[in-house]
Amino acid sequence: MLETPGKIWLAVLAPPSRMSARGLLSSDLTVGAQATVEGYPSRQDPKEMRAERITIHGKTIELR
Repeated sequence: MLETPGKIWLAVLAPPSRMSARGLLSSDLTVGAQATVEGYPSRQDPKEMRAERITIHGKTIELR
């Protein structure tokens, strides 16, 4: 979940195999880790964000 001013998003990431192939390991996604996520709102659920890019621990990963 991502907290932004005025809203909490559920960030939907790419499948684990795609994230790993792009350099984002499951160990990078820890509770409380600071991340910047770029994406777009889901058409099906206004609480969900489809992540396209994530920056965490100083590295940026394209998830498309």
